[in-house]
Amino acid sequence: MRDESEAKRMSSDGSSRIRWLSKFFGWALAFILLALVSIPPGFLSRCHLNNRSRAKNQAFGLKHAILAYFTEYRRYPVEPRENNGGDTHFISDNALMQKLCPPPNQTRPSTFDSPREICFFDDDHARPIEGGKFGGGLRHSGAAVELFDPWGNYFHIIIDTNNNDRISIPAANGRHTEIRQTTIVWSAGPDGDPNTWDDNINTW
Repeated sequence: MRDESEAKRMSSDGSSRIRWLSKFFGWALAFILLALVSIPPGFLSRCHLNNRSRAKNQAFGLKHAILAYFTEYRRYPVEPRENNGGDTHFISDNALMQKLCPPPNQTRPSTFDSPREICFFDDDHARPIEGGKFGGGLRHSGAAVELFDPWGNYFHIIIDTNNNDRISIPAANGRHTEIRQTTIVWSAGPDGDPNTWDDNINTW
């Protein structure tokens, strides 16, 4: 008789747990649906615009850092390419950024070239994003430092290294137009392709 009573009690307890779990998952699903429905109209669009604004600020900050480096040392932080004698196109990888953002003394490589140890550029730390990338700031790894746009790509830079006070800017139709600037910077935008100009973010 005692065994039968114990079995009924355990069965009742099991049923109660099942009912409780059903209610719990029901409420959890309801909260998730409510959160999704409560996303304000245009929220994703605003996120997209915020990323574009962030990339624009980064691009102008990088441009001003390069110009400040030139003012301080009377040379650009990159060497002109010898193969074309024209302006130099490069990216915001370690070769550039270690000169604009001096690493700590103990990790400085032999290629470090900022005699007065001035920090010309600073930004937020890059954060992990999808695809194993880092985006939206500076990424430090030992002595190396790189700058990424919000979509996890390097910025593109052209510098007037032939000293004619003009830069031939890339254009969407494949043609180039000269402007009277010595440094330009652009992000490839959400699609990551610097040659598709519909979504690129630039400083000119």
